[in-house]
Amino acid sequence: MSRFSPIRLLSLSAALVVTFPCCSEEAQELEPNVRANGYFKAGKYEQAKLEYQKLVDRDPRDVEAITRLGLIWYEQGAPDRALHYLQKAKELGPLDLDMGLRMASALLATDQKSEGRVEAGRLLARSPSFDDALLLLAGAADTEEIHLAIEQRIKKYKLENGETATTHLATAKLSLSEGDTRAASAAVN
Repeated sequence: MSRFSPIRLLSLSAALVVTFPCCSEEAQELEPNVRANGYFKAGKYEQAKLEYQKLVDRDPRDVEAITRLGLIWYEQGAPDRALHYLQKAKELGPLDLDMGLRMASALLATDQKSEGRVEAGRLLARSPSFDDALLLLAGAADTEEIHLAIEQRIKKYKLENGETATTHLATAKLSLSEGDTRAASAAVN
């Protein structure tokens, strides 16, 4: 008779399942995260959204899943939906510069200009040479007072970082927001 009879194998299998039930639960716990990240990296955003939402439903404080949902919605051109998740993520902890920029951009896109300018200003305070934040801010002038404040911020940026392509573009963008195409052209030439 064989050392591994069907009954003995069945008994051994049952013993392993009873002995190591947590491994299966842990694998199931990790599975949505692994799937979500895989879909995200492959650009399969619809599937990633479903998996990240499962993670958020399971743990409403899962900052990575919440942030990724915000990023996906942003990339899909839905700034209002992106903003919901990015603001929620920000409540749980600071956003990195890239996510903060997306949040500021989403605020501006949803006509929350004041909040968008404040967020862009915070990004520049955290990282004074953050070009994209300056460019975003430069396009957010909607009153003369704000135009002057942004102009001062561009001057400060020039003092801290020197004359760069970014300062020229920011100046041009600010001029365009005022409808001054000549000044915009002069800024980039």
